[in-house]
Amino acid sequence: MYVGLSEALPPTKDCNDRTIEFQNKLGPGKILGYSCDWATRPTNVPKWSCFLRAKGLYYPLIVELSPPTPPCNNGLRSWIVKSDGIYFERNGKKPMKLVGRWKSGPY
Repeated sequence: MYVGLSEALPPTKDCNDRTIEFQNKLGPGKILGYSCDWATRPTNVPKWSCFLRAKGLYYPLIVELSPPTPPCNNGLRSWIVKSDGIYFERNGKKPMKLVGRWKSGPY
């Protein structure tokens, strides 16, 4: 499952490929729950406060998309959600970086 955020942002002059996505790599039949609230910093940088959930575990995440600069071929931000943690990948370039481990307890 791929969930995209910011695809509906208005295009910036000469820059249209600003995309944030979550990839569910938890495994077959495992459900990734998420919620994101839009927020904007005083600098007008698009920002979301997101909360990921999976089978009694959770992870709070701040997602930020920096302003694009031409030629705008670097707008994809991916968070890959696995059973051992949350990983980040920029523009599909490997390797993924672990950004955090799941937390347990009450949300």
